[in-house]
Amino acid sequence: MTCFIINFQDKTLRENELNALRKQIEREYLEKVKLEDDIMEKMRSQLTLDKAAQYTKKLTGKKRDLTKQLVSYAVNACPPKHAVL
Repeated sequence: MTCFIINFQDKTLRENELNALRKQIEREYLEKVKLEDDIMEKMRSQLTLDKAAQYTKKLTGKKRDLTKQLVSYAVNACPPKHAVL
């Protein structure tokens, strides 16, 4: 009978340990998923910022080129009527 009580207590102890480990694994898994989600959100945000920066750079370059063309056209098409000495 003593052997049965010890085995039962040992089994109960091991089941409690197993349940504690399962809960710990679940908590760590949920933390891992949250970290992965945070990383993905940060990457999406950074990609959006990079694309916005590229678009702004592209528009700025087009504006600069257009300004150069307009200045060049204005200088070449409309020479000054009076030369300033």
